[in-house]
Amino acid sequence: YRVVIIDDDVQDSILIKNEIEHIYMDGVTFYVQCVTDKQFMNEMFEVENPVFFDLYVIDIDMPYRNGVCISNEIRKVKPNAKIYLSSNHDDLILQFGIDGFIRKANLKHDVPMMLYRFLQSVKATRKYVYVYNGEVQSIDYQDVMYIEVCDNDANIITRKNKTGFRERKTLKQFEKIFQQPASGKSTVLSMIITIMQFSEQMI
Repeated sequence: YRVVIIDDDVQDSILIKNEIEHIYMDGVTFYVQCVTDKQFMNEMFEVENPVFFDLYVIDIDMPYRNGVCISNEIRKVKPNAKIYLSSNHDDLILQFGIDGFIRKANLKHDVPMMLYRFLQSVKATRKYVYVYNGEVQSIDYQDVMYIEVCDNDANIITRKNKTGFRERKTLKQFEKIFQQPASGKSTVLSMIITIMQFSEQMI
């Protein structure tokens, strides 16, 4: 996935970039580019052939064009763009129609959660994404063999991990995740749901 960090503070951009690149996710790669607000608008966006990205991380306070303004401009030409604002303020309340925000003082927590939410929102990936010990992990749907559900605890068995790993989710929550629309629901997903339903009946 292509990520752009738009920030007038180069050091802040590097810190965010390092956090993104530090997170390992099997089968997922992020290509991160850092630019200032002026560079982005003049060299990438307000040009004949704009450059588009999968994920935008935009500082809210910038001298040339603030983050909210840039976000609105991106939305005009790419309504489904995934946009996160970054800020030095911990108590920022967002009402700007964007996907979320990250706090520069809390990058080690906020960056993994941002990537987690981003991947969950990209239906075409068809991966189950979760956070374990502060790190973003992902599983290809095709690798899921079955899911054992007991009350609010689930054990996901994959081809690579026969012992499984536990997630705090109910059957209904997993059904909603696996039945999200995509380019076409595969047979394996239908089989997973069937096994999940059978597991609940056996409890």
